Amino acid sequence: MATSARKRRGVVVAPLRGALPATTEKRSYYTQPYKTAMRAILIGKSMPGMRVQDALALYDFVRAQPWVASDRISLVGRGNLGVIALYATALEPRIARTVANGTVLSYLELVRTPQLPEPHVDIIIPGVLQDLDLSDLAAQAGRGRVVLLDPVDVEGKAVT
Repeated sequence: MATSARKRRGVVVAPLRGALPATTEKRSYYTQPYKTAMRAILIGKSMPGMRVQDALALYDFVRAQPWVASDRISLVGRGNLGVIALYATALEPRIARTVANGTVLSYLELVRTPQLPEPHVDIIIPGVLQDLDLSDLAAQAGRGRVVLLDPVDVEGKAVT
């Protein structure tokens, strides 16, 4: 955690469950993130569900700190962790704002891809499109609470 005494701002950085460092493995669909996501499904859970639980626990911890203005806590998620930040903000109305940086915009777009790009295996929730897509999370969070910074398509290319 870093703080600035003058502006009274702080940053808390914490790895979420299963958020592994990038690897150089080249075997498609058998990388460590894939194996971790599949193990979660085998025990009846999903990586996004467990990571959202972690993010909300971290939010509660930060909110309880005496130096924190509890009404000014924001989340920032890069890549697939932007999806986790969207879920957390949709579920927790006290989160002031979320920035999803370099995040895909739609589960439906992932489904329409002939082969799911391996980097997205850890945001998959079985049956999710029966209930919602990622744009629904932003709508649930509320107007002005979500910033989509440099969104990408399923191949990781910038969306205009």
